[in-house]
Amino acid sequence: MTTSCPLIFGLEGPQITPKERAFFTQVNPFGFILYRWNLVDPKQIRTITRDLKDMMEREDLPILIDAEGGRVFRLPEDFYDGPPPAAFFGTLYDRDPEEGLAACEDNGRAIGQTLKNLGFTVNCAPLLDLQVRGAHTIIGDRSFSENPKTVRALGEALIRGLHDRGITPVIKHLPGHGPSEQDSHETLPRVSLSRADLESHFQAFQVRAPKGAPVWGMTAHIVYEAIDPSLPATFSKPVIETIIRKTIGFEGNLLSDDLYMDALKNWTPAERVRLTLDAGCDIALYARGGIDVYEKAIQGLP
Repeated sequence: MTTSCPLIFGLEGPQITPKERAFFTQVNPFGFILYRWNLVDPKQIRTITRDLKDMMEREDLPILIDAEGGRVFRLPEDFYDGPPPAAFFGTLYDRDPEEGLAACEDNGRAIGQTLKNLGFTVNCAPLLDLQVRGAHTIIGDRSFSENPKTVRALGEALIRGLHDRGITPVIKHLPGHGPSEQDSHETLPRVSLSRADLESHFQAFQVRAPKGAPVWGMTAHIVYEAIDPSLPATFSKPVIETIIRKTIGFEGNLLSDDLYMDALKNWTPAERVRLTLDAGCDIALYARGGIDVYEKAIQGLP
């Protein structure tokens, strides 16, 4: 097949519709992401991930899922009781660092094996945002800790566990959703912390992966006023080039958070894709909206 376009799409239901099949085979997206509404039981999940790979004629097709643990774990609860939230491992680490790291790495292996068995290849985890008192609860116990060293250590442990089972991890939400007082699913947050005060958030993302093991990253739909007061990180060259790539030193595939989110409602679908790629993201993620929205989104491709 021809080279894929730098977009990841979601599906509307538990099967690939004829309309989706026609669109995806023509556009040839980089990959797909599946959510709870796409997933029924193990047999159906294995079928849909197999169908996606067969449809795109790519055995290495990236198929993503959010499987952090706790309240963000997209597999149906009736057949898989997900692992605890990240904060559980942070508490364990504070009590006994060695035990905390071992448990977190084992957790990564368990999640990774489950995802591999179902046909997934990429997990949108670990979340490396810091816990911040008084911030919006959208992060909360999804974070390992308020301490960047703890977050980094546990993030590396989860990465090792996922890689041990052949799953590519995605660190998120670069360069730090923790201090936001708003939920980017609902509105565009603005963070007014100084550049110096943001440093601890950047440090949490400076993880080291096993040699040769890929790690992807996901941007935050947040305006960091000290760096770029005009545009959210996903659309911002100063944030991506100066902070994510240089200060944090992230070198892997960088994808946007879901461009369908209301944080970006002031931009058209085509503008969201164009600004994301122009700013330096490698991949634009459009997880929701359906083919009618996706057809508009691809107009923003170079």
